[in-house]
Amino acid sequence: MSVEFLGTLAATAYSTALDVAPIVAILVAFQVAVLRRKPPNLRRIVAGFVLVLLGLTLFLIGLEEALFPIGETMARQLTAPETIGEASLAGGATGATVITSVRGEGLEPGKTFFGLELAAHRDVILFLVVEPRARDILERICDAGRFEEEHGAGIAFQIPIEDAVGLVTQIPTIMEELEDSI
Repeated sequence: MSVEFLGTLAATAYSTALDVAPIVAILVAFQVAVLRRKPPNLRRIVAGFVLVLLGLTLFLIGLEEALFPIGETMARQLTAPETIGEASLAGGATGATVITSVRGEGLEPGKTFFGLELAAHRDVILFLVVEPRARDILERICDAGRFEEEHGAGIAFQIPIEDAVGLVTQIPTIMEELEDSI
């Protein structure tokens, strides 16, 4: 076990004990003030309390390490393509193609939970834009996707395109933008 995990375990156990303490205080007060009896099997009760604390602690760590990151990633993925698409359209893009459920690996390997990989699938969004607008759109995408603020949020890059076909509906807008830039 790493020192970091042991620190997290201790901090979470302490926090959990503080959260459960009022419940224990009420039960002890009821036992002493109302029932006026010594609890039977006090050792079993204390051992059960310790196991409850351990279980709650491990449960909370599991939530923090596995489920919350998955939920955050899903929320980001559900909103990012639309947000990034809107930002690119506001910058002058005339359309986009979304390729869903791709996978990638950064410098740091993704987390695993009991051998299951927690790396979420990503979307790839392709834009074909005129060169004079490319940098502005790239920066808008970066801001909308929070690429510089959030680790693993995504990347954006531009590649010059020498030729393309299938742009019949976009050609008038692209030609107009090219003429305006000259």
